Amino acid sequence: MKHTIILKNYGNNFEEKVAASTIYPGMLIERTSAGKVQAHSTEGGNMQPMFAIEDALQGKDIDDAYSADDQVRIWIPQIGDQILACLADGENISEGDYLQSKGDGTLEAFDASLAVVSGGEYMPASVRLRALESRNIATSSGGETGWSGGYNRIMVEVV
Repeated sequence: MKHTIILKNYGNNFEEKVAASTIYPGMLIERTSAGKVQAHSTEGGNMQPMFAIEDALQGKDIDDAYSADDQVRIWIPQIGDQILACLADGENISEGDYLQSKGDGTLEAFDASLAVVSGGEYMPASVRLRALESRNIATSSGGETGWSGGYNRIMVEVV
């Protein structure tokens, strides 16, 4: 089990922003119009890969949440960077599958019917992540998810 969200980092693109609501390390996040950050809220929507990371400077690990109004440590990975990201419950992912936002900060399998299209081509901003491992939690009862016992996470790469 990995104990850090950043698995491979080429760019060192870090920020801190105030949380609009509860955020967990490994969540895909987005900026709000108020200048805060929240879980990415549009299923299959365009995204800038931007993830909350653990607050190791405060002795926190990947299962420690940020509360609303906390300063969130943010990492903006670039192509080739690898992340231990939150995976939506009920997913069956194979290594190499493309992933998209579930609309709640977690990732799910890419669904072409939700992708933004332009001239018949998928917009690259909606498909930016690829699974580096297989994870099958499709038959999950939900018992292994939940923030207190650790969240389903998957190793992904920015493409």
